[in-house]
Amino acid sequence: MRRIQRDGLRAAYETDETPDVRHRLRRIMAMTTLPVFAIPTVWQLLRWPSSTGDPSLDGKTAAFAAYVDRTWINGSFHAALWSHFDNLGPVQLIWLRDGTMD
Repeated sequence: MRRIQRDGLRAAYETDETPDVRHRLRRIMAMTTLPVFAIPTVWQLLRWPSSTGDPSLDGKTAAFAAYVDRTWINGSFHAALWSHFDNLGPVQLIWLRDGTMD
């Protein structure tokens, strides 16, 4: 979300004036819920946005897509590090009276 703000996309994300941009940004953020094997395929679908008719907004969405691509898709953060698919949450250990775990 910080990067969306930094790239000047906050207004487009928060208003209904540009629903295509808003939905695309939400879909990109939702990629964290996908299994690792599906992320490259979904990214190819989301990577190239359709034109909004506003060159400034189109440039901002392209800059955001470039950031996601170079940092999260092809960067040093492998998808296995940020995909929450199959994450069951924090492990809770229960200590029994005799000092063993259950």
